[in-house]
Amino acid sequence: MTDNRLTDITSTCVSYRTGHHVHFIQARKSLLEGGQSPIAVSVAVHPDGLVGLHGEHLNNTMWTHDPERICHRRRDTDARGEWWPRYGVLSVNNFLFNLARVSERSACISRDEAVQTRNGLLRIGGGYIS
Repeated sequence: MTDNRLTDITSTCVSYRTGHHVHFIQARKSLLEGGQSPIAVSVAVHPDGLVGLHGEHLNNTMWTHDPERICHRRRDTDARGEWWPRYGVLSVNNFLFNLARVSERSACISRDEAVQTRNGLLRIGGGYIS
């Protein structure tokens, strides 16, 4: 099996790309914005970053850059959570996680790689990232 995490995970990842850290606006919209109720799911986390979400009429495989963090927040092996598909947010024991489609995996960005520019965007290798 290949490693779907793309890079070794350290506590220095600063990316808010899909599958990485939850941005506060993403969290606020998923929890407070009307029009979408969360879906109750069971959560299966794999060491390679794949996250299985299983619920009524739902059987998705997503990706996270830090599967150990989700495992740490689960209280048992049959973890339950709430899934907001519109924003890609999973809540497990009141902790939020940003999940990506498997096809949208991306490498972590360390603090050392990131350079703050005047316009507030992170600049990496000549390109801008969110």
